[in-house]
Amino acid sequence: MEPREFFERVMPVVQEACNRWGLYPSIAGAQLFLESKGGNSELAVNANNIAGKKLNRGKFEPYFKMTNEYLTCTEEQAIAQGFTPVDVSRNLYSKPLPFNMYASWNECIYHYCENIMTSKWYTVPVSQLNDYNNFLHALIVVYAPNHPTYYDDILRVVEQYNLRKYDY
Repeated sequence: MEPREFFERVMPVVQEACNRWGLYPSIAGAQLFLESKGGNSELAVNANNIAGKKLNRGKFEPYFKMTNEYLTCTEEQAIAQGFTPVDVSRNLYSKPLPFNMYASWNECIYHYCENIMTSKWYTVPVSQLNDYNNFLHALIVVYAPNHPTYYDDILRVVEQYNLRKYDY
């Protein structure tokens, strides 16, 4: 799927869901694009999970996939947790983990927004919703705390695909 196709498919739903919950569609769209590799990731194709959302036990069926994680523990601690080193210098490890399996991309988009607005993990980002950059910084701390370029990656996608137009 080409980026244009991805955004044409998801942004109307992203905009509707984000407006319902008071979130920024541009940030959500960029994050969903990155997490799903533009709709082409294994999770997007096989589990309708374009948010990279790990399993909410009891709410969704699991889909297991090998995934890379940036960890802040020692190599020995990571291995003890069942992770395999990918690039120790960057704290990158791999392990099969369970993710949510959704009925559709739309269900995933609505769950993404609902989760941010109702989960205790996102209390700080939600408290920063009045400021775009503060919200994004706080969101990254929760969503991808150890990913070294995630903030810049999201801003790059927002700019490259002119996603701020959906915030108004």
